[in-house]
Amino acid sequence: MTTGTFSGRILDHVHYSAEILRGRNLKVSHLYRRWPTLSLYLNEAKVFRHYNGQTDALYFEAGDLGLYPFGVSEQVNWKDATEAVHLHFSPYLIQTVSKQNATPQVRRKPWFQDKHLKHAMLSLAKLGEKNLPSLREECDVIVRHITSHIAAHYLEIQPKVEALLGKASLDPLIDQMHDHFAVENTVEGLGQRTGLSSRRFRSNFNAIIGISPYKYLTNSRLASAKFQVWNGQLTLTEIAHSTGFFDQSHFNRAFKIETDFSPGAYRRRHS
Repeated sequence: MTTGTFSGRILDHVHYSAEILRGRNLKVSHLYRRWPTLSLYLNEAKVFRHYNGQTDALYFEAGDLGLYPFGVSEQVNWKDATEAVHLHFSPYLIQTVSKQNATPQVRRKPWFQDKHLKHAMLSLAKLGEKNLPSLREECDVIVRHITSHIAAHYLEIQPKVEALLGKASLDPLIDQMHDHFAVENTVEGLGQRTGLSSRRFRSNFNAIIGISPYKYLTNSRLASAKFQVWNGQLTLTEIAHSTGFFDQSHFNRAFKIETDFSPGAYRRRHS
């Protein structure tokens, strides 16, 4: 993501994550959207979404929503200043309330209005601004309400066809490269689950996702590290170890490549 001014609040959970995104002329490329995403715009925004070879030019007013399916590639460009709340949630949450055997897929709705989802997302944003661990249960309740409402009103009639990488299902394999799984797993171990050779695994993963499995795993570890650096509760050395980097210098190099700042400078900038 590129931005001139940026501040984020992230709530991490095994089945969802949420962020409050503020900035100007933001750009992001989803090579393979891991989870469905629900977005609430808090102010006026002009957004260009490049999807399936076409471009949607959308104008959002405060309170407008967008819903986007998982397992697809998409490039997004937010023009001028924008402020939005984005909730990324595991398909598992939808499956548990929709009672479908197959993994259900949400309907793509790049712009829509829904008072119920709007109020729920605003409540989630207020809790996210406070960033207190004691509020986790309240966030969980709101996310369950949101996903239940989406399951009731915004699912595709036909579920998404499960993608495979070798003998392994792709989406669960991707899930094993996020959150604490990104530290616990290695590229070699993940490759063995697919039944493919190391070379074929790297080649096939890159062809589907757009980057190497090593780069994807590193990006996931850096996403966790950025939150911990901003949060300020651990030392930088503790963060390097807890997020799976070999040593402090390896962590510093990877962090600066990703953010253009050293971990210490990033902490001071966002404190």
